[in-house]
Amino acid sequence: MTDAVLGFVLEKLENLIIHEANLFHRVKDDVNLLQDDLRIMNAFLRDSEGKGDGQDMVKELIGQIREAAFEAEDVINTYMAQVIKQRMRNLLQKSLHYFDQAVVLHQVAEKTQSVKRRIDNIYANKTKFGIEAQSHVDEETELSLQERRRNVEEEDVVGFGNDTAKLVDQLLDQGRVQREVISIIGMGGLGKTTLARKIYNNTHIKNHFDYCAWVNVSQEYKTRMLILDMLKCVGPIADETYKKSDEQLKDTLHDNLKGKRYFVVMDDVWKLEFWDEIRAYFPNESNGSRILITSREKEVASHASSTPYFLPFLDKETSWELLCKKVFRGEKCPSNLESLGRQLAESCKGLPLSVVVLGGILANKEKTHQTWSDFVGNVNWFLIDEDKKRCADILALSYNHLPRKLRVCFLYVGIFPEDYLISARTLTQLWVAEGFISVQNDSTKMDEIKIAEQYLEGLIDRSLIQVASKRSDGGVKTCRIHDLLRDFCIKMSIQEKFYEVRVNELSLSNSNPRRLSIQGSIDEGLPKEIWIMKQLRHLYAGQGLKLPQPPSKGGHTLSNLQVLSCVEVDEKTVILFRKSLFPNLRKLHLSSHLCWIDQSMVSEILASLKSLQHLQILKLSWLTIGQRLDLFSLSSSSKLTKVTVLNCNRVDLISLGKLVSLRILKIRECDMSSRQLHFMAGEFPQLEVFKMIGLRDIETWELDTHAMPNLQHLAIEECQNLRNLPDELWSLANLRKVELSEIPQNLKEKLMTKQSKMKEDGYSCKLIIH
Repeated sequence: MTDAVLGFVLEKLENLIIHEANLFHRVKDDVNLLQDDLRIMNAFLRDSEGKGDGQDMVKELIGQIREAAFEAEDVINTYMAQVIKQRMRNLLQKSLHYFDQAVVLHQVAEKTQSVKRRIDNIYANKTKFGIEAQSHVDEETELSLQERRRNVEEEDVVGFGNDTAKLVDQLLDQGRVQREVISIIGMGGLGKTTLARKIYNNTHIKNHFDYCAWVNVSQEYKTRMLILDMLKCVGPIADETYKKSDEQLKDTLHDNLKGKRYFVVMDDVWKLEFWDEIRAYFPNESNGSRILITSREKEVASHASSTPYFLPFLDKETSWELLCKKVFRGEKCPSNLESLGRQLAESCKGLPLSVVVLGGILANKEKTHQTWSDFVGNVNWFLIDEDKKRCADILALSYNHLPRKLRVCFLYVGIFPEDYLISARTLTQLWVAEGFISVQNDSTKMDEIKIAEQYLEGLIDRSLIQVASKRSDGGVKTCRIHDLLRDFCIKMSIQEKFYEVRVNELSLSNSNPRRLSIQGSIDEGLPKEIWIMKQLRHLYAGQGLKLPQPPSKGGHTLSNLQVLSCVEVDEKTVILFRKSLFPNLRKLHLSSHLCWIDQSMVSEILASLKSLQHLQILKLSWLTIGQRLDLFSLSSSSKLTKVTVLNCNRVDLISLGKLVSLRILKIRECDMSSRQLHFMAGEFPQLEVFKMIGLRDIETWELDTHAMPNLQHLAIEECQNLRNLPDELWSLANLRKVELSEIPQNLKEKLMTKQSKMKEDGYSCKLIIH
């Protein structure tokens, strides 16, 4: 499989060196040589993409390149952090830290030379052993994969009765005489081929159409072979036909279809241009001819079809019926296994691929309660066992077909816990904070978020991510990933050293991941070994973890850490931030959900965050803030663009205005220190999004002129005592949308009158009242 993470790192480093060239003038020569090597390594990766996966020597070379690229990334980040930190100091501070700066620059130069020597050694070995990227696709491997896919997906799967009936009725509709293309869309293994095969073999279909043909398209199709396959469905092909040119074959197919009412199934279509290439072969004679396409990609199917059909997952009962059919082959399930069997079937989450493959495994195992118990909680790991080629290759088809920029974003989704409803906004902000979004150097943070949202839509359209809920404007609010795909992401990420997941255990021995996701209940907190994980860039804790104090000796810092999620704060937390142990942190979530700390300690912790010069996103939850949300000490940081305050007590928003870079402010389910909001002129000069959710204490809101001049989106939910919106709000030139839900009836009536007046006046702002 292609090393997506390595490709991302190399491209990121190349772009960083180009866009931030002015920062590297002190080590210019070394960096230029490093940049040349990065380009060569990236070119080798592109040449190897999807072609040399089975070669051990190519894999080993890619592994060595990965380690060199990661080391280069760390060196460059360390250098940039030091240069930026020095630039932000005043003249006296620069003089005091001049020696420190010189030491860091010397260390960076030495490390750059070390990386350069490592790369030179890699390419010496490449030449010595004659390692080259393969220039051809292994056709035997491709055929083997297609055979495995058909064996699984074309199994006589139970279910799909309603889906088959709906599509057969649509195909036979005699009121629609124009030639139509109908598409079936769904993730790999959902049963698209099975459903299409049931339709193709349906008696009513066979009797209705004069000519029926089935062709398997796949990723690497050859148009000539597809035409010949369609012609074979009519009858034997004469020897002269094989001698015809491609253009003559196209004419032959078109002539054979003229005057016929035909039905053609094109299974497993991947490329957008496919329909444009073949549509001319199919005459449209207003006789009710039909073409059925199956695809994992919405864009591909929608391009050819005006009526896409999104295939749903199996329900629990059908999953159990299918598992029984595969395991017991017509015999009845023993009563002592039914409860456990239903649990295993349910763990497949309605994916026929999972059920069929699991059934095949269980059919060859001893049918005892003990044997089946071994599968509980481990089903997906059995299914994506790469050595046995069960499901991994079928899932990898979608993964390998992704554009490089989307692969790393897709893998990242596996960092969240199983069955987790993922906030789309949180996910896209994490992608931005991690540097996954490819943008121009002059792009704003909001531009990056919009591009990240497009990336998410791209993964959804490719049937890799599922939409769980939508916002009122139609955008994605929450999403999820099927468990089998999530485990595939984790398996790939371990292979590519992208991240590791720990569930209910914290053993860090023999491990140095760049991202670490801690899930489950770990009461004792993180072990001190965390401080030796110098490559760590993202630490995610599902339920909150306490950070340990670093060892007393060794000057330990997590200098590469950029995302720190759900840290449980205590009296020791303030010390960690004051010591500047996280100099490159971009996203931080602090919580005291598991223990109570007083407001004076919270104030100290917030004040200590001024050391985080790169902080962009801050989330606070379950904290007793006190009389003021004392964040004004962060005003020296111009990069903090989003603050979320969740389930906090005694919150006052006034001092937030000191954060002049703030663009997004979200306050949810908080106990406010006052019943009145009053924002003064100049307090929120850059704020673009403001959300108040569940603030039941707020009664009045006053807004001075120029308090929020750039506000674009206002959302208010469950503020059940709010009596007014400020008149100044409606004069804001940039305001585009105001959303309100669960507000008092009298305020709702006032705003509905306002809504009618706004429509009459042609006001550009949308007022949405739920």
